[in-house]
Amino acid sequence: MAERTRDDRAVGDDPELILGRQFGLRGQRAPAEPALLPMPHRWRWVLATVGVSLLLLAVLFRLPGDRDVPPPFDRPILLRLPYRIMAGLAEVVTTGTGPGLPARLSVLLLVLVLLFTVSRWRRAHLAAGPGPVDVQEFEDGTGGGNPPRVQLRSLFRKQLSETRLYPPSTGRAPTAPTDFMDVLTTRPAPSNWLGAILSGLGILTWLWPRIAYQVNVTLLRREQKPEYGTTVTVTSLAQGDRSAMTTLWGRSWEDVTCHAGYWVMSVILPVTRLCRIPPWWTWRGRNLPVGLFQAYNEGRHHHDQRQFDLALWCYGEALRLDPLNLELRLLVADVLEELGLYLEALDVYNGAMICLDENRGGCDPARRWSQDWCRRLLRSMADRMWCRWEQRPDLKLRYRYANILAFSERSVHEWFVDDARGERARSRKQMKERLRERLVARYQELASPFNELNAWLGRMLDGECPRSDRSCRVPHLAVALIFRLAAMRELDILYQALPVFPRLRRLGRARSAELTGRSLRILRDVWAPLRISQALGEWQDAERKSHHEEPDVRSQDVLDLLGTRSRRFRRCQPLLWTRGVAAGPPAVKDVTDAVRRAVGGRFQQFIRPMAFADHYNAACVYSLAIAWGRGDPESESDRLARYAVWHLRAALAAVESATALSLRDWILSGDLDLAPLRHRLEFRQFERDVFPRSGPIAPRPKYPFDVSSRAYVQQLIRRAAKLLEQQWHDNTRRIGNIHELADWLVLDVQLWRKLQHLAEDGAWYWRDRAVFIQLVEKAVDPVMVASANFPPAYPQFEEVALKGEEKVIEEETVDFREGRARPSQPDEMEILADTHRQRIDWMLKHLMKQLADWNAEMGGTFQSVLEDLDRIGQNPDGRDLREICIERAAGWQRVSEHMRRLPLDIEPVPQPEEPLRP
Repeated sequence: MAERTRDDRAVGDDPELILGRQFGLRGQRAPAEPALLPMPHRWRWVLATVGVSLLLLAVLFRLPGDRDVPPPFDRPILLRLPYRIMAGLAEVVTTGTGPGLPARLSVLLLVLVLLFTVSRWRRAHLAAGPGPVDVQEFEDGTGGGNPPRVQLRSLFRKQLSETRLYPPSTGRAPTAPTDFMDVLTTRPAPSNWLGAILSGLGILTWLWPRIAYQVNVTLLRREQKPEYGTTVTVTSLAQGDRSAMTTLWGRSWEDVTCHAGYWVMSVILPVTRLCRIPPWWTWRGRNLPVGLFQAYNEGRHHHDQRQFDLALWCYGEALRLDPLNLELRLLVADVLEELGLYLEALDVYNGAMICLDENRGGCDPARRWSQDWCRRLLRSMADRMWCRWEQRPDLKLRYRYANILAFSERSVHEWFVDDARGERARSRKQMKERLRERLVARYQELASPFNELNAWLGRMLDGECPRSDRSCRVPHLAVALIFRLAAMRELDILYQALPVFPRLRRLGRARSAELTGRSLRILRDVWAPLRISQALGEWQDAERKSHHEEPDVRSQDVLDLLGTRSRRFRRCQPLLWTRGVAAGPPAVKDVTDAVRRAVGGRFQQFIRPMAFADHYNAACVYSLAIAWGRGDPESESDRLARYAVWHLRAALAAVESATALSLRDWILSGDLDLAPLRHRLEFRQFERDVFPRSGPIAPRPKYPFDVSSRAYVQQLIRRAAKLLEQQWHDNTRRIGNIHELADWLVLDVQLWRKLQHLAEDGAWYWRDRAVFIQLVEKAVDPVMVASANFPPAYPQFEEVALKGEEKVIEEETVDFREGRARPSQPDEMEILADTHRQRIDWMLKHLMKQLADWNAEMGGTFQSVLEDLDRIGQNPDGRDLREICIERAAGWQRVSEHMRRLPLDIEPVPQPEEPLRP
């Protein structure tokens, strides 16, 4: 048996492996080492099986010689061939006259070779699947340590069977995860005559095997820490029983068993066909780092549990080990968008675009291997004619990059509002410097209608507005307009790069997560012009109100910039010529005609029905047009709202229930395009019908993630304070000596300092929150952390209870019943949410900061006193040590009480602990 042995490695004691590192280009691509296990060459065995089968059939066909075929079988060729083959087989197996001994031995040899090739093909097929994995009984190598082998084997098998692979998705509709591997279930053989027969037929197991991989685990124990270890061996039965081996160490049996499971999966994945699923296709046939696979899976687990801070840490560790992976960058940006951090997401997309443009061969996995011109030409032709979205991460990156540019109202606000402190301020400063250089170099020509100076866009991004320059008196609105013009250009580039087949897709039933050429036409020809018109109107209105004069820039200038001579941009003219809000709302007919032109006529819709993305993008278009409505019950805005809701219903009707559940938060709270629609009665009825829940539905502010973020911070600090208070009370009962208390005080001072940093910045920085979570998990007993469900999940907006929202809901209900206009309720909810947010920020930046600073100083004082006592050899009695523990618990109790008085609370959906009984 050929074995490949890896060096011993310690796991569980590396804080960077637990916390990860901040995402970015901080590492190099892993060397092209071959996989630890051999690749299963299943197609070779398929060809060998087919060849041997054809040769055997030809021999059996020739054995009957010139014997005549009976009349019923001599005419049809489909009956004549099987008859002659069966006749040849009869000549071989019967006695008497017939072929000689050499012919019989040749047929027997061919049969044996065929059975061998079938068995090897079956092994290779299972190895590429992979098929069920046989986990042997754990061996005890501790020398009398008596480890819980049965429990650890069950935990190991559970981890292997429950791990999933997540295929990529194009838009916001995710795809279902794929099962990775199954664990073989062994059944004991019966002890009667049936068991004897089954054991006698063991040759059938060799002919048609059930497993391709076998895992052996030996438990180890040593004196030094980490003291718990395992030696894991993975044997591939498909290629000469070759195996890979490693030794792992951890702080506990459960910890090292978990890491052993990740190592086994990272060894098997590169040699299976599941490695073709992104983000693993660049590691096919290569040695996949176990840290990369573990960080990615833990990040997806935290992402699904809505623990976004820990998800970003894990994705950051994965990006450190695979920095050029576009799929990982898209996941990071997706989490940042869910947190409302659009500027940080734009920075991630910008770095990926630079990687895509300047290092095309390294970033694009589909082209990295093609070095000669012939292969590049064939690959480009294939990408141009026939290619799926998941095979082109560059197309998905361009689509998401264009979307984040169009959502300029959030990213530009974060750019110009300088409210960051500490590490977040330094990080944002570097981020803005990188983005400024890239945006000026890429989109400087888009600023030509506003000012002919080359440095105009750079000055706008810097916030510099000379009094003599009339075109830059409102820099944030000017930058927002440039961003939306850039989004329209990126959408046009994306549509031109789209393969022909996705443009004509939907001849059958397309997958729900795929974008189509029709949906991109809606975005380019209708959605992007509406956003440009909105930004242009806001800029013109701001100039007119502040200076009482007409601005220099007109809509025609923007049309000339976009190139109205081309046919595809002439469709934008009815939407842009209205000059935004200043000239009144665009007619419903203009918007409807633009959507109809992008979608196609009735004949095209009959041949190619609209997919999920087509309906959803049309709903976003009608929702944006509502912003120009007049508010009358029979006005055009009501018709637009009805059109938008109809398309939303049609979009969700085209997907499964699980996909609709994953889209729920994005539709109800996340998508900025649907913000004008969420205050309409039609949308409330849609929410009641499609996403039913008990209780009244509160109106949502424009940015619900701000409210959810404040509620999450309040819940996070409160739960952490309760856990630390309980832990210090437990420390009073188990305190041993002065050294143990000194170690607890060191960690406690770190917690108070991190809480102080959180309070200074208002707890807006996800990196500080993640470090705080890890320090709490390190200081508190793991059983207490698990029982308290710490860290809490990022709440949905409907789970947040705002004090005072009952009055807003009651007034809105009266307005709906009496048929009055509803322009005031969104403003009231905005004021209510902003008031609560300011109160929480004040609590954090003033009261909580002072409290954390005082407790950190007191903890440092206690630590210094204990060090002085230990230096002179004096050991205080247990009563004094317990008083210190009680005082530290009282500090965390005060934090919990202060956070409890805040006007926000989370009401999660109750989960039953036991099965319901009638």
